[in-house]
Amino acid sequence: MPPEGLVSEKVKAYLASLSPQARAMLVRTARSSVDRGENSIQNSVILAAADQEAQPQAATAQPRPQPQEAPVSPPGATAPQAPVSATPAPASVPGFGAAPGRAAALAASLSTDPGLRPFATKTQAEQRDAGRQSRASWAQRIEAAFFAPLRPFVIGNELSLKQQGRIYERHLGAIWTWIIRDVAPIDYEQALGADPYDVDADAAPIARKLRRDVASRMLEHLRLVEDDQKARQKLAAQVGGEAAFRDLRDVLYVFQRESAFASLLGQWPATLTAYDVTDQSRVVDSIGVALDELRLAVPFVGVAMLSRTANAILPVLAAVKLAGSSDPRVIAGSRYAGFVEVTLSEIERDVADAETGVRDRLGRGKLFGDLRAYHETMRNLRFALDIDSVPHWLKRAGASRTRISELVAREIEQAPGLVRRALRVESLAGEYGARFDTAAFEDAEFAVRLLVEARIAADSLAVNDLVSRTRKQVEQTLEVVTNKLMADLKGNQVIDRQSLLDALDGAVKLSALVFGDDYASIVRKGRDNIVARPSTRQTG
Repeated sequence: MPPEGLVSEKVKAYLASLSPQARAMLVRTARSSVDRGENSIQNSVILAAADQEAQPQAATAQPRPQPQEAPVSPPGATAPQAPVSATPAPASVPGFGAAPGRAAALAASLSTDPGLRPFATKTQAEQRDAGRQSRASWAQRIEAAFFAPLRPFVIGNELSLKQQGRIYERHLGAIWTWIIRDVAPIDYEQALGADPYDVDADAAPIARKLRRDVASRMLEHLRLVEDDQKARQKLAAQVGGEAAFRDLRDVLYVFQRESAFASLLGQWPATLTAYDVTDQSRVVDSIGVALDELRLAVPFVGVAMLSRTANAILPVLAAVKLAGSSDPRVIAGSRYAGFVEVTLSEIERDVADAETGVRDRLGRGKLFGDLRAYHETMRNLRFALDIDSVPHWLKRAGASRTRISELVAREIEQAPGLVRRALRVESLAGEYGARFDTAAFEDAEFAVRLLVEARIAADSLAVNDLVSRTRKQVEQTLEVVTNKLMADLKGNQVIDRQSLLDALDGAVKLSALVFGDDYASIVRKGRDNIVARPSTRQTG
């Protein structure tokens, strides 16, 4: 037998002499050492021998019935001991005092065996890389699968007013840390121990069991702090603040009703339309069943609807249909009022997205889409329901209108000056060295485009006078600057010709936005004629 096989047989024989609990701890200790980067020879040999021993057992093993769930043990309790083929026991499990000593003796004897080194050299790097990548990947997949039921309710921006059913994505990180540290650390370690070391393995079954076990403990923690203000503040600080604490309640609500939400969403088409909620359809029936029989909260059902559509008015249409009235006061006094509040929160979300996007120079183009979405939802809301007769709804809509109007006003009032600076081309001796400033033109183009969008959405904004006044100034500025560029291009001034052409190309783009394509084509034709004249004279 070659030395490598001899060493492997020695290790397997030693592992076989141990009790299942001691063998599990020895393998777990070696694997943890490899994950931490402690790439000793003995660890590589122990893991390789354990894998070789496990392969024939897995091939001959018979399917086992699904085990019954064990009672949830409180944090810090002793975890049940398991054989090596099952989930490894945590390192804190008592009763294994002899195992570390025997492992050390084995390591000392193996490290002096000359036949060991070729064997370890082949597997050391492979064990290290596979161990680190697999464990990190498995932990990430466990976390993603754990929060999978929340997908319809998670948003990327924090709302100014908490809306039940909306969960801010960034709060999930602190909530996850709290769960695996304070709520169910042993259960989480067992979930990590179930790592199959296969990048394609599905983490959903393990995460589902972890989620089911954790939900009851989360409920216990929340009940304990319900009447204790100091304990509540402490828990809120642990999960990231008061807003995160409110999101934690929503997370638990979804976990407790995971199957009900899955059933509801399973009855809906992939994309909901206005037809699905305004006419008799199975969508309306399923919503009624969810509210009456499954006892799901109206805001959560409304948010779930928004996860299947780009039309934010659908929850309002559902409220009108289910309430049997389009009177906003009737709906406000019914249990379906939450549908309208969900739509109002979607308007607030569009405003929040716009405020975030405008600060990002590279991604500020998304502001146009956010403004269109805001305008479309506000317009449809006015058609579907006259919320002016419900003061608290009118106040929320008015606050959103004020915020986005102030944002738009700040950006468009500087448009005339931006256009003037972007299209300015000086002589070669000037301060700007005859350069065409691309960044300045991008700022001007953004402001002009936003001015155009604000004019379209004027009914949903409070900037009518500013839009009208600014548009006239931009038109005048663009005409004057374009004529000057044309004159400079005809003349013999000491100006870089390419910079003039670039500026005129920019003027054409802005003219298309402000005056339309017909006017822009006239400017472009005049520019092309001027460029062609010198070559015509030379040819003649």
